Amino acid sequence: MLELFDKVFSAYGHVLAIPSRHREGVVEFQWRRIVALDKSFSFLITKPHRIPENIIKDEYLFMLFLAAYVDCEGCLVIARDDQKLKFVLEIDAEDAQILKGIIVN
Repeated sequence: MLELFDKVFSAYGHVLAIPSRHREGVVEFQWRRIVALDKSFSFLITKPHRIPENIIKDEYLFMLFLAAYVDCEGCLVIARDDQKLKFVLEIDAEDAQILKGIIVN
């Protein structure tokens, strides 16, 4: 996945690989990938603050929205804890109204 990320986005900006400690303690170490994208990607900056009503009302559209949102804002953490293997879905976003809309639906 990292190779694919680097290959796709290196054509549009400089890809940085940054090592860091995970703040939640689920895993001790992680890599972050960051790209300063070209201005042609400015259309991605504007995003709604709420889930559009037509998406909330349609279960199929809501599931598509949720899958895309988790794909963009989510991270699957796999860690071992004693004798257990943990899978944690983490959504690292500051979109309070969108997150509330997900929880309510």
